Amino acid sequence: MRILQLAILLNCCAAALLSISCANQVALTGGPRDEVPPALDTAESSKNYSLHFTKQDIELVFDEFIDLRDANSQIVISPPLEYPPRISSRLKKVKIEFNEKEELKEEATYVINFGKSIGDFTERNELLNFTFVFSTGAYIDSLSLSGQVVDAFTMEPKEDAVVLLYTEDMDSIIFKERPFYFARTDESGMYRINNLRSDTFKIVTLEDLNLNYLYDPVSEQIGFLDSLIVLRDTLTRGVNLEMFKEGKSAIYKSYDAQAQGLLRIDFDRIPDVGQLIYPDSAEIFVEQPEGTEYLNLWYAPRSSRSIGFQISEEEGLDTIQARVNTRTVDTLAGRISVREFNFDAAIGLHPADTLKLEFDRPVRSVSQDLIFAIDTLTRDTIYFDLDTTEFPGLLIRLAHTWELKSEYVLQFLPGAIIDYFNIPNDTIVREFKIADFEDFGQIQLQLEDFEDMQYVFQLQRDDKRMREVIVNPFVEDEITFEQLVPGNYSIVVIKDEIANGKWDPGDYFSKRQSERRYTLTLEELRANWVLERSVTPNDLNREMTSPRALHETSDER
Repeated sequence: MRILQLAILLNCCAAALLSISCANQVALTGGPRDEVPPALDTAESSKNYSLHFTKQDIELVFDEFIDLRDANSQIVISPPLEYPPRISSRLKKVKIEFNEKEELKEEATYVINFGKSIGDFTERNELLNFTFVFSTGAYIDSLSLSGQVVDAFTMEPKEDAVVLLYTEDMDSIIFKERPFYFARTDESGMYRINNLRSDTFKIVTLEDLNLNYLYDPVSEQIGFLDSLIVLRDTLTRGVNLEMFKEGKSAIYKSYDAQAQGLLRIDFDRIPDVGQLIYPDSAEIFVEQPEGTEYLNLWYAPRSSRSIGFQISEEEGLDTIQARVNTRTVDTLAGRISVREFNFDAAIGLHPADTLKLEFDRPVRSVSQDLIFAIDTLTRDTIYFDLDTTEFPGLLIRLAHTWELKSEYVLQFLPGAIIDYFNIPNDTIVREFKIADFEDFGQIQLQLEDFEDMQYVFQLQRDDKRMREVIVNPFVEDEITFEQLVPGNYSIVVIKDEIANGKWDPGDYFSKRQSERRYTLTLEELRANWVLERSVTPNDLNREMTSPRALHETSDER
């Protein structure tokens, strides 16, 4: 009997082991990533928003292990203390110890803003804009300020910008002192500063890339309010700010030797071709791709391993000695090709237009007898007269009196183009057709009630600038854009206060805000149609209230 029981037991154990070995083996996972910042444990911490506070150590305990970084630069205490406190952290706790010589002001509300200093230990989820507040008197200051920060050019919200309040109205204070109060913007560009005292403040917003609450004009954007903010027993709402990068000329950042014959010169903003200065003896062609923050510097083949040039900036000339790319032969080995045509592939070229070809590298010279087009119906061959003064350049313009709805085969025979590196082209063949006048539309703008000053009107499609007109609407009350492919267009309007034909950012010391830039969305343009639109200054009003004037206040305490 015992032998039978033992056998049954052994069989059960074997079956159990077999089932374990046959089970699917699944790798252990750590679960979902922690994205929640630390939270204050109010039961274990010093009491926030306490009244009749006397000088004592402040202990803040959180619900998980924390990582305290850059405490001396990130944590701002207002009103400012005469002696820096000792701030330390261990495990889940942050401790603030006042200097023994420190004397807190009577009947004052103190706000300790921790900025971005606190994050959890594992994932560094930051506890943004956390404040600890106490009052040495019988009440806590309850005034507050809120609003939005946007980019002055795009009008897009600026996330993680810092909004600063100062009690002194000195222009230089943003370079020397940390603010009296501050807050950071959220993903919508919104900010709110609470527990403000009744006072007069200067308000500034900074990009603050180096997290020191001081303005670095070389790398950071800035925004400001023209007037001081007077806070009394009211709550000021909606003080909005526009942020911009100062400077009349772009600042050189770096260069990239992309291939033999080509350097890309990077700037901190859209540069001007005139900023690039090079020796007269050098064979150089400079290209400014529209809307980019760099210049392409094309240079002829050379034996030297470097090329020198200068960048013109506000402070003077910056001399650069760039090491050229001698390891790759991508640019020299390839053949020149067409980058873009000026006609719509589906509709064709406008009958009154010139055929334009933009190439992927500069053209040094052309042979006119090797460039022609063949009419596919009549088999006639068309030759073109070219303006050779445009070379070196990226564009070739082919003018002709086109026949409506005709079709052509354009040919560039080998050697028709000699590129900037003295390399002839391979055969280039392109088919194109001529549209009818009725295939296109036009846009007419009627300008009404504008003041006597200059404006820039830019026609855009798919965020690409198509045409541009500079006018004084007080003098010229109509703008017409003709020969337009049907589709959706918008109009960018720049209030050109400086009258230089472009948008200009603001200037902090001159107290000049950025020029106004508006976008008008138009109805869809149809073929053989005139889209008429009246435009008044009221049409240009933005959804965001102007930050250039103080907003109304409402009694609230």
